[in-house]
Amino acid sequence: MKLEHYDKFPTELAIIQQENIIYPFMIVPIFLSSDDEIEAIKEANKNTKLIFVTTNPKKKGVGTIGSILREVSLPNGKTKILFQGLAKGTIQQIKSQTPLKGVIELIQPPLSNKIEVDALLDTLKEQTSQLIRYNPTFPRDIIKVIDNNSDADRIIDLIVSTLKIDENKAYELFELNNTIDRLTLLIKYILKEIETAKIKTELAKKVSRSINETNREYFLKQQLQMIQEELGINNKQNKELDNYHKKLAKIKKHLREDAYKEIKKQIDRFSRMHPDSAEATVIQTYLDWVLEIPFGEESKKSLKINDVEKQLDKEFFKQFNIYENTIYNFFYFGSCARINFC
Repeated sequence: MKLEHYDKFPTELAIIQQENIIYPFMIVPIFLSSDDEIEAIKEANKNTKLIFVTTNPKKKGVGTIGSILREVSLPNGKTKILFQGLAKGTIQQIKSQTPLKGVIELIQPPLSNKIEVDALLDTLKEQTSQLIRYNPTFPRDIIKVIDNNSDADRIIDLIVSTLKIDENKAYELFELNNTIDRLTLLIKYILKEIETAKIKTELAKKVSRSINETNREYFLKQQLQMIQEELGINNKQNKELDNYHKKLAKIKKHLREDAYKEIKKQIDRFSRMHPDSAEATVIQTYLDWVLEIPFGEESKKSLKINDVEKQLDKEFFKQFNIYENTIYNFFYFGSCARINFC
């Protein structure tokens, strides 16, 4: 069905407001609840059956001129019509508010450079194919539809109706009349969608890898725990580990970050070892020592340099006496052995 079969434009039509854009190639149901709109539809059905559907029912607002294919009265008082979009139009003048009517002019896109349009269409197809690879929700059959269509404006409307872009951006594309401008803007939007889809895909892969690694670690730990229980070593080691974790949590606020990470790392290493192994013994000795250090505790005893000096002299003197006695005993008993005196 084409508009050539109807009266010439501009012409007065009933204006129906919708939340979403209805494109010229669409056949969609529209539900009406307003008495004024229902009355306007009945009047249109008696005449040309043409109405104007738009998201912007103001002067200069752009919408779709189309035909009423069917009208059905519903039990709840609403009316359902089947609307077929035919062409783009714009409101030249508002004639009445109740019901909403206006003078509608048909929009005819200006002639564009065919070579430039074809080049932009090829770019659009390439970008759309790339978007399909990254966005599994985007219909793959759209490429075949594009290949079988020669109308650039219809291809644009088809892709935009499939893309989940902001309504304001969709309307901005819809109200543009120049085909080259529309193609350029749509390619820009698709490039943004591709970048967004790439980021989402990469994040999904990272999350999947993280989940797989977490699950693998969990199952390995469960298997290790079962083996340890069979060997009868699990309960004792778990108690020691719990004790280490409690002590570490208690002194955490007094530790530097690198010190805390190192101690926790050794606790985790110890948890994966057999407690009777040599390495486990070394790590356990280290943990016992480091977790007994009174981090955060302060001595109430006063500290004086003179007292420290006396204590060091005293300790050094003891060590010196031990050293001196050792040398004396060595030479004394060595001499006895040589002369068989001892």
